[in-house]
Amino acid sequence: MGIHTGKTFRPAAGVAGLLQNKKGEILFVHNRGAKCWTVPTGTMESDDVTAEAAILREMLEELAGLTEIKVVFSLGTIPGDRGGPKGTHGWLIEIFLCEIRGQITDYLEGDEFTFKNPRQLSIPLDNLARVALRRYFRRDGGCDEEETDQVVRVEENSGYSACY
Repeated sequence: MGIHTGKTFRPAAGVAGLLQNKKGEILFVHNRGAKCWTVPTGTMESDDVTAEAAILREMLEELAGLTEIKVVFSLGTIPGDRGGPKGTHGWLIEIFLCEIRGQITDYLEGDEFTFKNPRQLSIPLDNLARVALRRYFRRDGGCDEEETDQVVRVEENSGYSACY
């Protein structure tokens, strides 16, 4: 999987962040024309040495008012379910749990943003956000698999099946 540039081949890599504020709420974003909410994402660039560097750069670029971001840990890598950058033949997304500081005033890549308690969701989520939340609850949230599925399934029972 990767991008062909002449004779070279490099992996196409994306990053996604579960950004958590001091209250424990997670940031969700709504992109133009999308039916569902998701978590902020970005693409590794040639000067990003690691995926961790990419998530830090992307979030500082996209979220006006963000003053500090710290990677807590990686929630792993998943195959992307949307097309990657132009010229890619594969797409992997590494998901990070991050702590943030600052008063976010604008999401520069989309329409809206909101902070939600991850255990009390009432918004339609795309597949990436669902996977990220499942991994978060299983690793850090103290939920077993059944409880995790109940929490993340909230919007599935609300008629939002068109989200994925």
